[in-house]
Amino acid sequence: MFSIAVDDYTLRCHTGPISEFCVDYAEHARLVDQFDRDEIDGVPCFFAVARGNNWPFLVVTQRSRQEVLFKPSALIVPETERLFLGIDERLVAYDLSEPRRLWEDSTDCGVLGWAKHGQYVLMSAELELAAWDDHGQKQWSTFVEPPWTYSVSENEVRLDVMGNQSAFPMGSGPRK
Repeated sequence: MFSIAVDDYTLRCHTGPISEFCVDYAEHARLVDQFDRDEIDGVPCFFAVARGNNWPFLVVTQRSRQEVLFKPSALIVPETERLFLGIDERLVAYDLSEPRRLWEDSTDCGVLGWAKHGQYVLMSAELELAAWDDHGQKQWSTFVEPPWTYSVSENEVRLDVMGNQSAFPMGSGPRK
């Protein structure tokens, strides 16, 4: 298990067999969100969120079937008390102030990671680039296919999909 501190939040992450620590954390959490509980295939993934060194108040578990290709990923936005998680194709956002799940979504193939750019959160996936505001409201999504990359400069997204380049405002996304 490893932990990451973001402002006064501590995010504890673990992949592999569930340890006694994970069980203890779940017993103390105010919200335990378990996905794929009856699955036997895949590697267990565990996320726990606490304030400082206190007991976690949120625990999320899921089995990852694609851990070799797509690593579980997380992003905490402390200013709005939001947590964005990606495990395989599942995307989930939480309000950490209560705690409660805000939404669950999915992406094809698998999540590559999250990044915060100003008031926006970008999710990179094998076949998708999508944006939410930092409160968790989805703004836009666009199809991509490998190889692809993006960069952000002055609230503009520059997207390169297989050598085809485009640029568009972060807030409105690509034109349809």
